[in-house]
Amino acid sequence: MKSASYSVYKLYGRGDLLPFHNKPISYFRDKGKRITSSMYHMVFMKDIKYDATIFDIEADYNNSFPDKRINISDVVLVNRDSVLYAYFCDGEDYLLLEGFMENEDDGSVIDYDTRDFIIKGYEGHWYTCESLNIMGKNFYLMENEEFKEKVAWIILDERGTVILDKVKLGFMDDVISYIKDYIKNKPKMENWQKAYENGEYLRTAEMVVEANYNMIDGIINNKKPSVLKMLKEKQKEVREKYDNKANDEVLEKDNK
Repeated sequence: MKSASYSVYKLYGRGDLLPFHNKPISYFRDKGKRITSSMYHMVFMKDIKYDATIFDIEADYNNSFPDKRINISDVVLVNRDSVLYAYFCDGEDYLLLEGFMENEDDGSVIDYDTRDFIIKGYEGHWYTCESLNIMGKNFYLMENEEFKEKVAWIILDERGTVILDKVKLGFMDDVISYIKDYIKNKPKMENWQKAYENGEYLRTAEMVVEANYNMIDGIINNKKPSVLKMLKEKQKEVREKYDNKANDEVLEKDNK
């Protein structure tokens, strides 16, 4: 059975975000501010009918909270069977937001703003023309920069892996179903496997920031060993060494 829910997000009250409160999307664009989930906090969530429209959702929320209506700059996140759609309140209209949900994978190489991307095995350069969050992962519809719609689209995951090529109609139901099956059937990788899948870039980055070479495991910035702990261990070692030396001297005198 299909399920759906919606969440209402409002901008944080941080100083750098205060000028954007109750501002239309044009203001964000003029300021070069990309709208992402890290700027917002969730204030409400509720189950809805699967076929509810964004205006049905607005009416439901505003009737439930007359004094806390959905305002300009708020975002409504609609979850339909684990597929997320973000809508920006732009006054009387709601605009579908691309790239609202940020990548969570440390090895991500694709984003909504990606341009001039080279896909191994495919000619030319590609850019992101659409994105969709499915089961907590972002997937990107890539278009050829030179030939545009004359060449079929390609869908990549956050790491740049080709999920589907020869895509003609974008994120249609059959494509979404295919991606869900791909996520469910993809075997979980160990950290060292992630490091090798991501290539030399991640391992080189780790060598720069990790404390020791034995921490090169695909996780950036493992915790450094505790200096205090190391010092205490060294003190214990020295103390035991001198205690043993003192005992040896006593035994030597007794033997004489």
